[in-house]
Amino acid sequence: MRYKIKFLTRKEIQEISNNFLLKFHPTLELPIPIEEIIEFKLGMDIIPVPGLKAAAEKMELNIDAFYSHLDDSISVDNFIYSKRETRYRLTLAHELGHKFLHEYVYRKAQFNLMSKYVNFINNFPIEEREKAEWQAYEFAGRILIPQQALVSKFNAAIETVQKETEISYKDNHAKVEDMAIKYYLQEAFNVSEIPIRIRLETEGIIEKRRLGET
Repeated sequence: MRYKIKFLTRKEIQEISNNFLLKFHPTLELPIPIEEIIEFKLGMDIIPVPGLKAAAEKMELNIDAFYSHLDDSISVDNFIYSKRETRYRLTLAHELGHKFLHEYVYRKAQFNLMSKYVNFINNFPIEEREKAEWQAYEFAGRILIPQQALVSKFNAAIETVQKETEISYKDNHAKVEDMAIKYYLQEAFNVSEIPIRIRLETEGIIEKRRLGET
């Protein structure tokens, strides 16, 4: 069976992610407690699997985790689960993206083992797999880094950096932005630098700040 992923715009994914947060974490208190939402509000299992990523690499696949519709579970490489907190959080949110965006595909493939999952993804044409991955990462970023919180935290961090370092944002905006992201936003959202930068770019927040619109 060859699987096909429905086209979704950023606006559509934004609406789905906003509804998710409204239902499962309406306070938007940071950092978003993604693990607790999965286990206690969704009633799903998170399963650490020793050597999952290494086994995938032997098959020339880049897999940290996978979602199973059969068990309503997320299996995660044990090293990432125990040693890489920010990556673990993004991985969980990404797999939730597959559950909430691609359930219509996952329910057709009843698997809970790595070998069966590999067979599943190998039935995706490359363009369909890339589409699914982009959608899941877009969902994950919007779940872990909500737009309204990102705007307010970014602006507050910019002001704090300027006061503490006496570096003018107007004179050296790139340096102030880097420090705001590395020393304030990563801690606030408990995610790594790259997803934050992607979200800032996607929402046009840095550009608006430089133009004095936020």
